[in-house]
Amino acid sequence: MVGSLKSIVFVRVCVWIVARCITSINATASATAKIPSLLILSDRLHQGENWKSFRREWKFYELAAGIHKKAQEVRMASLINVMGKEGINMYETFQWANSSDALKIDKVLERFEERCVPVRNET
Repeated sequence: MVGSLKSIVFVRVCVWIVARCITSINATASATAKIPSLLILSDRLHQGENWKSFRREWKFYELAAGIHKKAQEVRMASLINVMGKEGINMYETFQWANSSDALKIDKVLERFEERCVPVRNET
């Protein structure tokens, strides 16, 4: 009985150590990725430029932090989280024909693009 108890304790300690190592590796990978600058939407004159700059930074951050491998909902929540208050406020104003689109990162990025980048008149 004492031997089996020691084995169980040993296995649990090993599992705990492995879990801590994996957590540390994941934290290091995320820590090395530079979080994008906050999305500034209140400057209406430069809103399109600010969005394009944020979008470019987000693309690299998502790859560097490994977020691109996560579920759609996690990717979308990560995007909104790093945008800051102005991005969150704009996101909350979006109307969705299909409520599930609100959790799809491609749809959310598309909606921000539509709202932030002015349409150019090519005539």
